[in-house]
Amino acid sequence: METPAILRVEGNASLSIRPDWVSVFITLVRTDENYEALVSRSREELAALQEQLAPLGFAAEDLKTQYFNIGPRYFDQPDEKGVFRRVFAGYELRHELKLAFAADGALLGKLLAVLAFSSLAPEFRLQYSLHEPESVRETLLRSAVQDARQKALVLADAAGVTLGAIREINYGAEGGAPFVAYAAPMARSLKAADAAPLNATPEDMSFSDRVSVVWEIG
Repeated sequence: METPAILRVEGNASLSIRPDWVSVFITLVRTDENYEALVSRSREELAALQEQLAPLGFAAEDLKTQYFNIGPRYFDQPDEKGVFRRVFAGYELRHELKLAFAADGALLGKLLAVLAFSSLAPEFRLQYSLHEPESVRETLLRSAVQDARQKALVLADAAGVTLGAIREINYGAEGGAPFVAYAAPMARSLKAADAAPLNATPEDMSFSDRVSVVWEIG
C-alpha cells in the first residue's frame, strides 16, 4: 500500500492581556530573647493586622500564611584571649503572608496606605497575575491550530492538492514561565497622598504558543 503524501505546517499564536489578579505579600520579622514572648507577640500582631485590614473588606481568613519560622540567633564575640565564640542572641521570627484579590486600583491604593502607615511596620510587595491562566492557554492553542490550518489550506491550494485527515499534532509552548506574574517591590516610604486610589496601570502580560500539524494530502 502506497504511503500517502503529507504536509507539515507550524501554527503560531501570541496574545497580550492585562493582569486581572493582584497578590500582596506581607512580611513581619521580629526578635526577642524569650521564645514564648515572641510567639505571643506574633499572635497579637497577626490579630492586629487582620483588624487593620477589616475596614477594607478583607476577612481574617483572606490573609494566608506562606511561611512561618522561629529560630535561634547568634553573634560572634571575642573572649579575653581574642578567640571568637558564638553567643546566643535570642530568637527571630519570620512570618510571610499573602493577600490576593481581583485587581482594583482603588482598593490596592488603600491597602498599601494601611500597610505603609501601620504601626506594625511590615515589609510588603505586590505581584500581578492572571486569575485563570488556563483559559489563556486554551485560547492560544485554538488560535495556533487555526493558524496552522489556514496556512495548510493556502499551501494545498497553491500546490493543487487537497487536505486529508490529520496524521499528527505536536504541541510546545514558547516563552519562559508564561504564567508567572511580574513583581513590584513596594517601599514603606509612602506619603499621605498615596492613600488615594492607585492609578498605575500594570504591564500587559505576553504569551505565545505553537503547534505543528501534519495532514495527509492527495
